[in-house]
Amino acid sequence: MKCAKFVSDCGDVLSKQRLLLVLAKCLLVVGVYSGQARAEATVAQEEMDYSYAPLFSAQVAKRFEPKVCSLIEGNMLYWVGESVTFNCGVRTISFNALAGKGKKKPPEGEEGVAERVRIRLADATFTAETILRGLPNGFIDYAWSADLNGDGKEDYIIELGSHGNGLAAETCSYLFLLSDAKGYRYTEVSEAMQTQPSPILLQFGGNPTPVMLLQRMAKSSNGSDKLRGQDGKSHVFFKFDLLQFDPATPRGVKVSNQLDSRFPFWTQFTEKPSHAATNLLSESVKRAEWRDPMKNMDSVEMKVKAAGR
Repeated sequence: MKCAKFVSDCGDVLSKQRLLLVLAKCLLVVGVYSGQARAEATVAQEEMDYSYAPLFSAQVAKRFEPKVCSLIEGNMLYWVGESVTFNCGVRTISFNALAGKGKKKPPEGEEGVAERVRIRLADATFTAETILRGLPNGFIDYAWSADLNGDGKEDYIIELGSHGNGLAAETCSYLFLLSDAKGYRYTEVSEAMQTQPSPILLQFGGNPTPVMLLQRMAKSSNGSDKLRGQDGKSHVFFKFDLLQFDPATPRGVKVSNQLDSRFPFWTQFTEKPSHAATNLLSESVKRAEWRDPMKNMDSVEMKVKAAGR
């Protein structure tokens, strides 16, 4: 429309040749932008379709969908006094950034960097809370609820995104608030990969409780993001494990790769989606480079008290 108006306004002074040049330039610009829009739409669609998880037949496992919690306040913790709150039905989950232990909260306008975080799960009848020295990162993006361990009580998954660039933008950490005999336990899994729009939870066979499909980027023992394949070249790989929620275990969740003989599942990161297991890594390399996701998990029992106490 702007091109047409420009030509109309200037038609009485521009020669036919110059008019043609202006029109050609306008059409070129429109073509570039429309082509860019189509390219961006294609890329967005490809990114949405990217998945490296192994496939499961409906007879083996079915997708389990947790309930989405609503973010009602904040989404980042960095400075003392900041907070993030989710509404999960009758309960809320809140995160509060605190000063270091023994330090007073600075005056308003002089807030410092938070050194501790308080996590609180609450409803009209009780609160369960714990104070940590920090979180894997300060971006608290999503939360979901479901009875994950089969004890009839709601459990919670919170996703902390990295908000980085490139492939690093897909890394995240998961926080679990899991019911147990004493109340609730906080357990953390870091260095995971996002599986939007929600964590992949599966129900195997007749098992009523879901299993989480945990995706991680494979790292070598020296910390590199690439592993040398049997072709002599270095590649990026993803590895998948199955996590089962069990209130009888010390951390409330355990690795249960025995549920499927393909696990731990390894696949190569490529530009096109793939669900195929890689043949570039030998079994000995897989065993040597596999890391138990439970080994360095932070896990602590939350303090529970009745409302009003």
